[in-house]
Amino acid sequence: MDFTRKANVLTDLSNRLELYFVGIDLPLEGTIDNAKMEALLTEIAAALDVPATNATLVVNNGAIEVVDGKRGKVVDTEKLRADLTKLLLTFHSTDLTVPMVIADPDYPRWMSSPLSPKRR
Repeated sequence: MDFTRKANVLTDLSNRLELYFVGIDLPLEGTIDNAKMEALLTEIAAALDVPATNATLVVNNGAIEVVDGKRGKVVDTEKLRADLTKLLLTFHSTDLTVPMVIADPDYPRWMSSPLSPKRR
């Protein structure tokens, strides 16, 4: 309604009639609530994150076994925030793929750990 309330009564009436017959593209202006966006991103990350695991030693029947670390996949929250903001401020109904990145473990192999004995 703000589009039609900028001048006198006759101009406003003329603008309203014009809107019925001629399409005018009015830009969408909006804002994103940062607290709600952060809560949504945290919820998505909690559901989808598979964290990396470091290399460990496992004692099995008196024998020590080395278990190598494994890579994980985590949500790229900054890219997801940008994609969601762009999508929310347009009237597109589309699917959004959640961007994931590979997370490397801090210690992928036991011998690379600073706590492990040096090789002889």
